[in-house]
Amino acid sequence: MSSSLVFFFAASGFTQIASKPLNRKDRALFKAVQIGNTSGVRKQIRAGANLNAKGYAGMTPLHEAVSRGHRQVVELLIINKAAVNAKYQLGSYKGQTPLDRLMLTDSKKIAKVDKKIIATLLRKNGAKHGTLHGAVAGRDIEAIKLFLENNANVNAQNAFGLTPLDHVLPSALFKGKKIAGERPQEGRKNVLPILPKKQEKATDNKEEKAIDKTIIDLLRKHGGKTGEELKSAGN
Repeated sequence: MSSSLVFFFAASGFTQIASKPLNRKDRALFKAVQIGNTSGVRKQIRAGANLNAKGYAGMTPLHEAVSRGHRQVVELLIINKAAVNAKYQLGSYKGQTPLDRLMLTDSKKIAKVDKKIIATLLRKNGAKHGTLHGAVAGRDIEAIKLFLENNANVNAQNAFGLTPLDHVLPSALFKGKKIAGERPQEGRKNVLPILPKKQEKATDNKEEKAIDKTIIDLLRKHGGKTGEELKSAGN
């Protein structure tokens, strides 16, 4: 491996491979983004850092920010014209945009309210899904239809053997537990009328289940299977 292709991403604690070496300003930007340091991000923007610099597998600072739920950093990057539809170029994340990465990131790592706010911010600024996996995880029915119309592989498996269908089937079983276990963020104003907790949960679950059923039926109609089903069939 050529030493010119390797850089050390200090805060992450492991060696990553980039398409080309990052300069000092871009490395500092990635580090500030990773830890959610808005002051540090502003400093590197003023210093001329490349907001679309490509790190590991084509990852950009915006990919990094959304995957960690740093919504203030996400907003700062978007305001300064970071590319909202940049895609990973290699590896198991290949083709994923920041919106995909957000939706495919474990909900335990990002508060539900932050994920919704970031998703809204991305979409308002033209963000799209780059993969069928991401569109399904984001419950974006129109994007799913578009992928299928363009012959996307409905049974494409990621590095963990999961297909798009796997991202929607478990939700009916486990999503209620995740919602029940979350606590509202303090110090934030509610923009919607506050419903009793039981009523709010019932309303959310009913709507989510309806969306999930529509997506499941759509994927099944196009031959969608789960990773376990493919494995059982010898695929």
